[in-house]
Amino acid sequence: MNASLFLRATISLLLLGGVVSTSIQSVTALPLIQSTKAEPIKDPFLLKVRKTGGMCRLNSCDRELTILNNGTYRYEDATKTGTGKLSRKAFSRLKQRLAKLNIEQVRSQPFTGTCPTAYDGSETLYRFLIGQTVEEISDCKSAIDPSDPLFQQINQLYDKTVETVYRAESR
Repeated sequence: MNASLFLRATISLLLLGGVVSTSIQSVTALPLIQSTKAEPIKDPFLLKVRKTGGMCRLNSCDRELTILNNGTYRYEDATKTGTGKLSRKAFSRLKQRLAKLNIEQVRSQPFTGTCPTAYDGSETLYRFLIGQTVEEISDCKSAIDPSDPLFQQINQLYDKTVETVYRAESR
């Protein structure tokens, strides 16, 4: 790649909001935007909550709850997997709150503390399928209001699901 073409490509990528990673043979754009186009999914998800990091004795500390558009859910971690269905009332309330979500407003409040992963805590990633776009919010990048009814409900659903999955095994 000649120097002039390389320079023009680099400037274009930066103007589009990307980060440039270079090597001798290529230029790669690493987008800063936290949205990605969703690929068609058989049962599109409504919401994913992924907790990563933390101090785990065995395996990785990744946990994920996926709620599909039909109200069913799937929970997975390194040792457990569980499925179920939200109550009609909880699912309806969740969909109403998601419809009011202003993703840019949530992202506009930067997280200024130390991400809990720095001291064996977890980072929570919230993924929302809005139209055909996957939007992601990290609690280590955005200061999520703990009194926000949507995030309160999401966190309660996550906790309840984990409890249900682990209780089912102990029976």
